[in-house]
Amino acid sequence: MVKKVTENWTMALRQMKVGDIAEFPIPAISSVRTTLSRLRLEMYKEGADWETVGKPDRNTGTFKVKRIA
Repeated sequence: MVKKVTENWTMALRQMKVGDIAEFPIPAISSVRTTLSRLRLEMYKEGADWETVGKPDRNTGTFKVKRIA
């Protein structure tokens, strides 16, 4: 199941469990990527990591992020 996120990127990313996928609006791509970089540093003890899934979908105006560790 893909969770749609429209606000509070940081909280949504922090709350993700390994294997979860979240969908964000394309205009937020820069903010989300910056947040991911910061969270990797902040959550280093947990070994947290995320990756983008596929390419941004221009038809729906969204992109997906998956928690991989």
